[in-house]
Parts: sequence; structure tokens; C-alpha cells
Amino acid sequence: HIDADSSPFSYGLGGLNQVEGTRRFVVLAPGNYIEQTTISDLAVEIIGGGGAVLFPPPFEVGKALDIHSGSSVGLSDLTLTGGKGLIQGAGLNCSDSSIALHGVIVRDNAGPGLNLSSCEAQVHDSEIRDNGKEGLTIWDTELLLRAVIVKNNTLQGVITNGSGLQVERSQFLANSAGGLIIRNTAFLLENSVIAGNGSKTINPAVYTGGIEIANNATVSPQIVRHCTIADNKGPTFLTSAGIDCGQSSTVDCRSSIVAGNETQGQGGPQFTGGCDFRYSNVIGISTGEGNISVAPSFVSPGANNYDYHLAVGAPGIDLADPNSLSTVDIDNEARPAGSADMGADERL
Repeated sequence: HIDADSSPFSYGLGGLNQVEGTRRFVVLAPGNYIEQTTISDLAVEIIGGGGAVLFPPPFEVGKALDIHSGSSVGLSDLTLTGGKGLIQGAGLNCSDSSIALHGVIVRDNAGPGLNLSSCEAQVHDSEIRDNGKEGLTIWDTELLLRAVIVKNNTLQGVITNGSGLQVERSQFLANSAGGLIIRNTAFLLENSVIAGNGSKTINPAVYTGGIEIANNATVSPQIVRHCTIADNKGPTFLTSAGIDCGQSSTVDCRSSIVAGNETQGQGGPQFTGGCDFRYSNVIGISTGEGNISVAPSFVSPGANNYDYHLAVGAPGIDLADPNSLSTVDIDNEARPAGSADMGADERL
């Protein structure tokens, strides 16, 4: 379904700056597209085909790609990098529009990887990593993340406010100031790994360990299902380096694993606030239907591999919620295999 005039642009032509209202598809040949591109009030599909890299010209402050004013944009198989300036330097800025990303890498931008404001967004099979601020900042936005890796960003992996967030089969790894901060946001986190985030010593203006939730009781849904929250760190004054469910809301936490999260000088607790755990393996828990507190066993956890698949004979195998609504695991493999397993991985 590609228009007749959609032959690949050469990177020497300033391809994206040729986007206009009559061109529904843009196919980019491999190469470096050194241009600050703005898309306003347009519907367009930008297809990279692999090897297309978008970044601003040297010494110019700004975003790699700016989408606004009612646009509808699809991006696939390309890289967004090199945004400059901690405020303006996002890889992609989207406001008052809708976007769909598939097979996109957003890396090494001075600001956040994605900055979304009133932007309906879907991100699939993509990586958001090594950015100078957050992986994603989300304001008044409906966002779906599916099979996305958010890794090695200087601040949080994700910070939301006043939004709707659905996360499936994704990984939040080694983000220096924490995994996710969820504020005034309805959410579902499912079949995902939140591991190795935060630091015992870092003290930015905003910090967390694995997950921090700050919602009031009227926000719904608030669900953590089949997630593995492990080996996150936090400074001494952090309430929990695992998951902080907040004091004014109850979070439905089922079929998950929460272990190995530590704050400086005091170790745990693994969770705090209104977390309603059921059928979960949470170190230190002593109540709740189906819960256990047994050191988990993963294939190759920690900073070398971040492999949080369940090891042979791991605690929690076949012990998840027997009425779990999850039909696949983090690898998109069928769940359950027998009875459902706790955590993001279904041991086959």
C-alpha cells in the first residue's frame, strides 16, 4: 500500500523535509538524515527499512523529530538520535497528535528519548536507551508499550502524569534514577521486567528504585500482573527500592516476583504503601492469598545479562493466580504451560 511516488529518498536530499500533504508514504534509503524535521497537521508513514538514522545538524539545539498540531505519523525501522539541549533535545517530541512506532531505536539524545504531551502513542518492538534524561516523559497521553526495551537512560525509564499507560512484554533496565514513576495515571503493567534501575547514591531532584506510584483512590485501573521487579536500588531516604504503591490508592498486584531490591544501608522493604499482592513471590511478605516469600531463581540476573527468565525448579513455578488473565508471557509464549508461573516468564 505504498504510493507510486514513494521511491526511496537518498539521505543527501534532505528526505524528511520533503514531507508534504500529498505524500502519504516516505521511504528512506539507508544513511544519515541530518535535519531538524517538523511535521504539522499531516498524516504520513515514514519507513526506514533499516539503516536510516535521523539527527539534527551539528551545533543546532533541538529535537531529532517534532510532531504536532493534529498529525498522524507512523515510524518504522529507523533510528532517532542526537537531539541537543536538555529541554529541547528529545529524540522525538509529540504534542496534540498521534504516533505509532515499530522497530524504532531512540538513543543518545541529550533530553528524553520520547517527550509526549496530549499525544496518543503506540510503541512496538523498539528500544529507548542511553538518553541524557528520561527514556519517556508522558503528559496527558494514552500510551501503549509492547515489547519495548527502555534501558540505560540517565534519569527514569518512564515518568507519567495525568495519562493512561499500558505496558506489555517490556523491559526497564539500568535506568540510573529509577524504572517508572506513575502519577495520576491509570495503568496496566503486564509480563514485564523492571530490574537493575536506580542507585544507592544518586540524588537527582526526582528519584525512585523500581516503580513509584502516586495516584489517588479514584484512578482505575491500577494493575501489576506477571511482572518481575528485581535488583533495583535506591538511596537511604527512599521508602522502597522495589515498588512503592503510594498511600492513597490500592494497586492490584498479582502473579509477580519482587525480590533483591535494596536501599542504601537498610536493604528492604521490597514494597510499601497500598500494594495488594496475591499469588506472588515477595520477599518479606507474610500475608495475602497465595503469596510466598522465597528467594527467586533466575537464569542470569544482574548487570551482566539481565536475564530474568525462571531457572529450572525456581520458586513460583505453577503458583501464579489460577484465574490469571494473561495468555502469553514476556517472550510472547503461551501462558499457562500447565499452571501459570509467577513473574514475567512462563517456564516451558
